[in-house]
Amino acid sequence: MGRKSSTSSSIADQMSSLNLRLDASGQIRRRSSGVLNPPPTEPKSTKPLAASFQQPPLPAGLSWLDDRLTINQDVLDKAHLWGSVTVALCVVSIAALLALCDREAHERLVTEFPRLSTIHGSNALAFAFSLALNTLSSIHASSLERRVLSTIMMYINLVAFLSYFAMANLPLATVYGNTGHPVFFMRFIEWALTCPVLLFWTSLVSCQTWRQALVNVIFDFAMIAIGAFAPFMWPPLAFCAVLVAMAMFVYIMFHVFANFGKGM
Repeated sequence: MGRKSSTSSSIADQMSSLNLRLDASGQIRRRSSGVLNPPPTEPKSTKPLAASFQQPPLPAGLSWLDDRLTINQDVLDKAHLWGSVTVALCVVSIAALLALCDREAHERLVTEFPRLSTIHGSNALAFAFSLALNTLSSIHASSLERRVLSTIMMYINLVAFLSYFAMANLPLATVYGNTGHPVFFMRFIEWALTCPVLLFWTSLVSCQTWRQALVNVIFDFAMIAIGAFAPFMWPPLAFCAVLVAMAMFVYIMFHVFANFGKGM
C-alpha cells in the first residue's frame, strides 16, 4: 500500500515538473493550454468531389442496358458527332431526292396543292427560330446537362429546318399512294433522323434505363416506317399496320409519362 502511494506521488511530481496536469476526464493537459493527447479523429476524405457524384456499380447480373444516363464531357462530344452525321445524312437525302425528281410530276403537284410551299416554308421558319434559341442556349448553358440537351435540340432543329426549307423551295421526288394522296419522302426522312433521337433523350432524362430508351426508339422507327409504306399497302393490311403503330405509340407515351417529374 505504501509502495503504491509513493509511486503515485512520484508520477505526480514528474507531471508537475513537466508542467502537466490530469483533468477530470482523465486526459493529460498542459497547465497553460489545450489537450496534449486529444482523442483521435477520423481523417478527412481525400476522394475527389466528382467521385462522390458517380453512380454506384451495377449489381451482379445487370448490364449497361439496365443503367441510367450519366451526363459528362464524353456525352457532349458524342452529341456533336451524332449531330454532324445527321446533318450530313439530311443533305445527302435532299440531293438524292432532287436528282430523282420528275420535274413534270412536281409541277402537277404544285398546281394541285398550291399552298404546299407556304406550309413547308412556315414550318421552316418556325424551326429556324427554334434553332436560334437552342444555339444561344447551348453557348450560354449554365451546366453541362443543359449544354448537352441544348446541343442535341440544336442539331434536331437544324435538320428539320433544312428538310422543310428544301421541300418549300426545291423540286424533290414525291410519289402518290393508293389513295391518290402524295407521299413526301423527305418528311419521313426528316422524322427518322430527328424523332427517335428526341425520344431517346426524353426517355433517358426521365430516368428510364438504356434498355427502355432503345425499345422506345425501335418502336418509333417502326411507326415511321409504317407511315411511309402504309399508303402503298392493300387497304385492310394498311389498316392493321396503323393499329399496330397506334399500339406502339400508346406504349411509348405510357413509359415516357410514367416517369414524369423524375428527370435529372
